[in-house]
Amino acid sequence: VGDFPVSQFKKNNYIINIALAKDKDKSVILDKIIDRSKTLDSFSVVKAGLKAYETGKGKPAQTDIMKNNRVYHSKSKESNDYGKYLEGKDVKRYGINWGGWWLKYGECLAAPRDEKLFTSPRILVRQIPSPPPYSINAVFTKEYLLNDINSMIIYDFNGIDPFFALAVLNSKITTFWFVNTFDKFQRKTFPQFKVKELATFPIPNASQAEQEKIAKKTQTMLDLNKELQATSANTDKHNLLKRDIEKLDREIDEAIYKLYELTAEEIRTIEK
Repeated sequence: VGDFPVSQFKKNNYIINIALAKDKDKSVILDKIIDRSKTLDSFSVVKAGLKAYETGKGKPAQTDIMKNNRVYHSKSKESNDYGKYLEGKDVKRYGINWGGWWLKYGECLAAPRDEKLFTSPRILVRQIPSPPPYSINAVFTKEYLLNDINSMIIYDFNGIDPFFALAVLNSKITTFWFVNTFDKFQRKTFPQFKVKELATFPIPNASQAEQEKIAKKTQTMLDLNKELQATSANTDKHNLLKRDIEKLDREIDEAIYKLYELTAEEIRTIEK
């Protein structure tokens, strides 16, 4: 098929990606990414969201009828036990689009998890990726929001700026790594990835100053996306915001390429 370096074989948990084995240029870039990074779980804790319903789980034990009727969901905040509920599709790239559902939080749920998962400063990552060039849908929040298992939670950051981590996750090079490492889009099944895969995502080595520079751009990106969401489509302002976002995306991508010390040729391979 092609020469496949043993180092890449080990790094990829002894799984051979045949398409990759034929493409040395991509293999070299992936090696570079691994050599100049640490895994996401070196800097943070990665967890699954809550599971609201499962027959026989929760207190009192849930029945099929309770599960099918989603008895703990509501379109209004019925008491202080209720929090805003996020489905997977509500988690966007640099944004949250709350669908209007509330959920009663507590031991009534099948798997409520630890409440600090929903109150801490954190990054939410949707389990279902988008098609490239930007496959990962991640956003930062400090709000009290209850997300289900269709999005994952990154929190308890240690030695990393969360806004820098967010920029890396949402970058073009991370999509390149993700697509070529896990091969999710080649399968006929619905593509999705899990906590243990997210935990292995590469975060490039960066000084505090380098992190801060990118983190500032990320905060601007979050503000621009919030403004875009509140602006009517097909207006001059909407189009201007979209252009500003595209420009900032390019700036962030370029800054992250620099951290990985990529050549112009390698960048062209990623952007194909």
